Amino acid sequence: MARRQQGSRNGRSRGRAYAGFDQWDAFTLEVRRQPAEPILPQSTRTLVQPSGIDDAAWHQMVTLDFPRRPAPRRDILLETIHTLTAAHSTAVSRVLGTVTGAWEDRGFSDQWSSAEWVSADLVVIREAGAEAPEAWGAARDALRAGSPFTSSARMLGHLLGNFHADLAGSFGAYPQTQDQLKAAAVDAQHALLAQWHRVREEFDEEEAADLSEVIELISMQLRDADEPLLLQRIHGQLSLAQFHQLTEDRWVVSEAGGFLEHAPGFRDVTTALMSLAHLVMEVASDLPPADVEASKETDRGDEVSGEPAAAGSVETSSAPVNFGQWYEEASAKFLEGYRASDADSAAVDSVFFRAAMLTAALELFSRWEGRWVFRPSMLLQAEN
Repeated sequence: MARRQQGSRNGRSRGRAYAGFDQWDAFTLEVRRQPAEPILPQSTRTLVQPSGIDDAAWHQMVTLDFPRRPAPRRDILLETIHTLTAAHSTAVSRVLGTVTGAWEDRGFSDQWSSAEWVSADLVVIREAGAEAPEAWGAARDALRAGSPFTSSARMLGHLLGNFHADLAGSFGAYPQTQDQLKAAAVDAQHALLAQWHRVREEFDEEEAADLSEVIELISMQLRDADEPLLLQRIHGQLSLAQFHQLTEDRWVVSEAGGFLEHAPGFRDVTTALMSLAHLVMEVASDLPPADVEASKETDRGDEVSGEPAAAGSVETSSAPVNFGQWYEEASAKFLEGYRASDADSAAVDSVFFRAAMLTAALELFSRWEGRWVFRPSMLLQAEN
């Protein structure tokens, strides 16, 4: 019904196609259910794989979302994806089709005079992006194999930037007022100082002195900040697990978890980069005791040779990996991709982004009991 944009004989339901779905060739299916994790609230999701299609051909699969209680008003997640699809965004799993239905809603009365006709989506057909492999797994496999993740990281940063640009173009973006700018500066300063107060005792005297100087400098820059950032609709808690590889050269963002209104774009950049840092620490923590000792020896050798120490270097099956350097290179490429996108990149070059990254880094330091993935150049942000 959706692909052919046909209706039922009684006119009570109607199919509609989007994103060129009506141009797809007809395909046959085995009648079998493949349940998938739903994203929309109060719904069920089924993955549909046309017969004869390879298991890795995610761009040829679709998902069917069935609301348990169809409602005339679409949820904000679905409405956002519908709007992005209409705007020709490729940063998300696009809506390919819908089947809508109409029925009489009599409310709590049996009187005919109170009956009203209601129309709502009965099923939403989408690209199967959210079921495709996650960037989290790809990054973990690359790190374990001792392979760089820079090319994929740049693509992910570029994707996130275009996702923000599509959201801004579809829903608008506006600069902070002076009151909003001042409030954001105070909040960022308090968050950074509070986190530093919680973890300061875990650093030795020399490290604590260096960090105190950096934090004092950032606090001063926050007090003097006078360049308003753009506020818009973003995800707000985006992690590597929400980037999915649909094809070799196309990644998409999953909207799972909802959206945040009137927020600066660097929030998503921070959460994505910190999820990458958390991944690196997880892989480092899985090292056998012998490899951990080897990592410590390599760290000491790096310090003697003038190279900054990181969470450690370990000999893998293919090449030695310095975790701190691996993270720094991947995060730099991620930011490079974001700056090269259609998004306004001023936010990731602001003191607010540096403050947010340092606050999150200090929290990660405490969570992993004093082990670092950050090289000093990244942590102290001396170049900034």
